[in-house]
Amino acid sequence: MAARRLKTPIDTRRYLASLINRVESGELEAQTASKLAYIANILVKCQEFCWQSGKVQDLADKLDELEDGTDEQVLRVVQTA
Repeated sequence: MAARRLKTPIDTRRYLASLINRVESGELEAQTASKLAYIANILVKCQEFCWQSGKVQDLADKLDELEDGTDEQVLRVVQTA
């Protein structure tokens, strides 16, 4: 089997869908699919955490801009958040 690149939650969702299809077609045993799905679920949680961490950093950067800016700059940053 070729190596899969599961870089995003969308990639992981597609992988999970392929597991379901392979079990339903008899190509993969349900027990094996269950183990792979468990690992994929851990991966998607990590992907979501990384995405959220990036968002928190973006907000922290905007907060720094707010602390250093004028009222007009503050309004512009808040409107784009």
